[in-house]
Amino acid sequence: MPASGSDIGDLWSLSHFQSIQASIKQVMISRIIFRIPFLLLFCTILSCRQEPKDTPISGAITIYSDEAFKPVIDAEIETFEALYKNARVQVSYLPENRLFDYLIKDSTELIITGRRLNKQELEYFSSEQALVNEFHFATDAVALITSQKFNNYLTDSLLLRGLFSGTFARWRDLNPEWPADSVVLVVDQSNSANLQYIRNTFGLNTEKVRIYAAGTDKDVIDYVKQTPVALGVIGSAWVNDEEAAAAKNLRNGIHFIRIKAANTEYGPGQHSLADESNPLARAVYIIRRNKNSGLSAGFTSFLLSERGQRIVLKAGIMPAVMPGREIIVR
Repeated sequence: MPASGSDIGDLWSLSHFQSIQASIKQVMISRIIFRIPFLLLFCTILSCRQEPKDTPISGAITIYSDEAFKPVIDAEIETFEALYKNARVQVSYLPENRLFDYLIKDSTELIITGRRLNKQELEYFSSEQALVNEFHFATDAVALITSQKFNNYLTDSLLLRGLFSGTFARWRDLNPEWPADSVVLVVDQSNSANLQYIRNTFGLNTEKVRIYAAGTDKDVIDYVKQTPVALGVIGSAWVNDEEAAAAKNLRNGIHFIRIKAANTEYGPGQHSLADESNPLARAVYIIRRNKNSGLSAGFTSFLLSERGQRIVLKAGIMPAVMPGREIIVR
């Protein structure tokens, strides 16, 4: 029976629809094939942007340090990252008490500080069965600075103790040749390593002594330069590097108070830091949660290596282990 006009129309419509559907499929397949190289390239880029695996020389970590040690720690990180391109060490500078809070809360694996773990902290880590290692990294000094011009800058450790305890308050009490103005003690921050050292070494009485917190060690220096009555307390790593332009600029306009103790004069200079009787000298420690052998372990090893200790030496403070001498034979 011959197909009716309606049937022929239906067949043509079906054929036309199937033709269009085949064309659409062909276009979609072509587009998919065309996009495959771009998809592969995109995936490759994404994989390249992924953080490197955590190994002693790759990965990313955040460490915390007291701001008193900033110049030397910044130099250590710069050298370490230049040697190991896949390693990223982010550092935050905080007052000393906050460093231990981060370590206890397991917010970091590594801190750099001016004191060791105390009894309560050791007991806490023991109760948590957490393995924590301490390493002597360097010895720096707390530097006492003034902008005033004296004939000499020598005082006695007992007189400093009297000033910091609040027994007396004038510059003249430290040296009869100095002015009669009252002393304003200027530190970086409350609870910083610098302030804690003065408190522990000289019996600082914060209720009797006029204290001003400037913000950072650099801020302390700037404040002292503008305020003759100020006695500044800074970490010697900020000013001891004889070659660094930044340290030279900071030294310009300030003078260092020297202390007489046991018939010997002491200052913040590198040459006097090896003497354990120096009342200004302070040990610097690396404290690390020993969780794995990742980047925090690798960076710790670098800090304690000959190369890391040579950076300490160049910064004008005393390394924990004196690096060997370099002899160039021509």
